[in-house]
Amino acid sequence: MKARLTVLIVVLLGVIFFGGSIEKNVIVNNSRSGLDVVFGNTEQNYFVEDGSILEDKKMNYKLSPSDLAFLYEGCKRCYYLKVVHGISQPSIPLPAIFSRMAALLKEYYDGKSTKELHPDLPPGRVMYAERYVQSNPIRLAGHNATCFIKGRFDIVVEFEDKTYGVIDFKTGKPNEESLDLYKRQLHAYAYALENPAPGTLKLSPITKMGLLYFYPSKIDQESVESLSYQAQIHWEEIPKDKGWFLEFVDEVLDVLESPQPPAPSPNCQWCGYIDKLKDI
Repeated sequence: MKARLTVLIVVLLGVIFFGGSIEKNVIVNNSRSGLDVVFGNTEQNYFVEDGSILEDKKMNYKLSPSDLAFLYEGCKRCYYLKVVHGISQPSIPLPAIFSRMAALLKEYYDGKSTKELHPDLPPGRVMYAERYVQSNPIRLAGHNATCFIKGRFDIVVEFEDKTYGVIDFKTGKPNEESLDLYKRQLHAYAYALENPAPGTLKLSPITKMGLLYFYPSKIDQESVESLSYQAQIHWEEIPKDKGWFLEFVDEVLDVLESPQPPAPSPNCQWCGYIDKLKDI
């Protein structure tokens, strides 16, 4: 009991001073007790054995689906610092208009038939919107660390054959470079839904994934005080490839398990800014 109290105090102090959060308690037996603690995007386990507080060296990294796209591709150093050390790039808030447009889209399509989304989709209905998902730990050969997916999707469709589709809304025109990056994001949602952590949303099998693009093309003014935008709608399907996704996660773990951060990307403005400060 004394050992358990000691580790609880140490963990709580870490939470207070370093911004962590306790995820779960592990049942205590006569020789060993433990707590899984999250600091930033890393889950670390501490345990007590023979009266000593020990740190489990097996890290469990949290992977955000959206960060797997642009942050990982844009600068692996910044990605490493965020996931491993909880140090994020300074945030630049998106204009509120984009959040409002996304919310209106999800509200409008909630519960609607897939034929109202796009004619290329199989028969079904929008059943879930803006739900958080979390996967079981992903364990890959050749890695000491594990990782898990945690994030929030836009919508999920339930098709008439009782399979599911993950769809992300995008404002703009599709391009090949962005499609390759969003492929990572959609696969992460699909993996988490099919391999959920206990107590989280499970939907399986995921048979369709894709992006629904909305590109403003026309304005109609209904009155002096009201006008509306019309948008072209484009469906871009992303073929599902679980093997490809796990190979990508293998690459990500290679980066995260490195004892030192990767070299900064030459195009990363934040890393460039920090380098310039060193010269002052």
